[in-house]
Amino acid sequence: MNISSGTDELYFVLQNKATEASPPPEDVPHFHAIRTRLLTAMQLAKHIDASKVMGMAAAFETSNIACIFFNRKGLVTLTNPKADALFRGGLRISRGGVRACLASETARFNRELKIAIQATGHSAEALSPVRLSRPGKRPLIVRFERFGPHLSDVFSHSCAVALIEDPDEDMRLKPETLMALFDLTPAEARISLLVASGLSAVDIAARHATGYETVRSHIRAIFQKTGTSRQSELSALFGKIRL
Repeated sequence: MNISSGTDELYFVLQNKATEASPPPEDVPHFHAIRTRLLTAMQLAKHIDASKVMGMAAAFETSNIACIFFNRKGLVTLTNPKADALFRGGLRISRGGVRACLASETARFNRELKIAIQATGHSAEALSPVRLSRPGKRPLIVRFERFGPHLSDVFSHSCAVALIEDPDEDMRLKPETLMALFDLTPAEARISLLVASGLSAVDIAARHATGYETVRSHIRAIFQKTGTSRQSELSALFGKIRL
């Protein structure tokens, strides 16, 4: 039975006896009824899975994470706007595949993607990150994740995702986020961002016409509330927050 959908060719085979080349004529109507139900079930399963993947892409976008989804053939099925913004200046998606600036990086990307798609159980932990070079910028870092059992790939919209990190991106945390997470005051939240960016208490006091001792007092409160003790720790902590 041909139960293909779109460009995805699928066939379901039923055989009564190994010696029979074709089913008896009286069984053909039953096969037609089974095929109709299989087509309906497959289209419904794909629609549900596509909705799930679109929800995942939207969630990654909200978390400021670029992502690209792939089907079991390794073809791109969906990208979020964050990923679209990164693919320029030599990096591109062409004919359903990711094309890097360097042929060697394209080959490495496809090799790791194939491993991710075929991964099962603990083998998924062995996936290695991939770099994608960019003219005039630090390379992007790509990590692959496999999701769902292999059996569901037949009816799934996507079965693997590439999560992309941009080392050149300036993570702009909002003071409101820090106030909610660490119970900082508005002044402490603003100063904490300046401290995490590398400014000293003297620089902050001079830039904002605030007393040096006032800034120092705020910084002590910030370290206490965030569980840090120095500027580098605060910067590292804020670097982990994507909200």
